[in-house]
Amino acid sequence: MGIAVTRRMLPAATDRNRIKRLARETFRKHAVKTAGFDCVVALRRAVPRASEEAFRMELAVLLDQLCPRASAA
Repeated sequence: MGIAVTRRMLPAATDRNRIKRLARETFRKHAVKTAGFDCVVALRRAVPRASEEAFRMELAVLLDQLCPRASAA
């Protein structure tokens, strides 16, 4: 899994690291990990601290779309 979080999106290093941790944790817990896919996560807009759970849910939905068979298992 590759994660691209630019300084332009989130200027503070702590915020960039927080998003990377959230993405890695979501991927680790998801069934798509065992499907053998290579994934790259790139932000299109900044993620405020208040919407961390929304970020996790959105990423999980995208992973579900990537591998529907893995989410059914």
